Amino acid sequence: MILLHLQWHETLFQGLSLPPLVHWRKEEEKLKLQARHSEEVNSGLHMVTIGEGAAIISSLASLAAVVFVIFELRNMDKHRDLEISMKLFEWAETDRLRRAFRWIESEFEFKDLETYKAGVAKDFEVSDYPYQVEAYFEEVGFLVNKKLADIDVIVDRLGSFIVTNWQKLEPWIVAVRNQRNDKTFGEHFEILYAKTVQYMKKTQAT
Repeated sequence: MILLHLQWHETLFQGLSLPPLVHWRKEEEKLKLQARHSEEVNSGLHMVTIGEGAAIISSLASLAAVVFVIFELRNMDKHRDLEISMKLFEWAETDRLRRAFRWIESEFEFKDLETYKAGVAKDFEVSDYPYQVEAYFEEVGFLVNKKLADIDVIVDRLGSFIVTNWQKLEPWIVAVRNQRNDKTFGEHFEILYAKTVQYMKKTQAT
């Protein structure tokens, strides 16, 4: 009876055309490998996500640091510009330069270079006054043109002096340029004058 039952059981499986046991084991191993691979991929994606997040945070931190440094540098630049402007104002208040300003304003006249030299030849200090004033505004102009001093601060304090002294000294500066064959003499002073006039017109229009 038992033998007949085993034969029937074997005949049943043969009728179903089931694959051999080795095949089932291979399929099982294949499924395990696929599951393991899926876990590794998910783990890798998780690590990539964490890495990308860390990179973003690091980039934001670096950006914040750069913005902070730029802000501090700008503050330092403003402080430096103001300090330079104050030094220029102090220079303008020295006795020698104030005498030069007063003489240019009240006594300076220019027809031509030879006539001017003859008129001031006997007084070296007086003959040097135009050079002192030109040198002062040349320095101011240089610092403004190189963005080491703010034009608004300079014009607020020296605007009218820049305009009147350039208008007085321009013929003399042009004559000295021609005599020396040096077009750079008074160059920054001239640019400073143009910027001052432009700034004044702009502020008056607003």
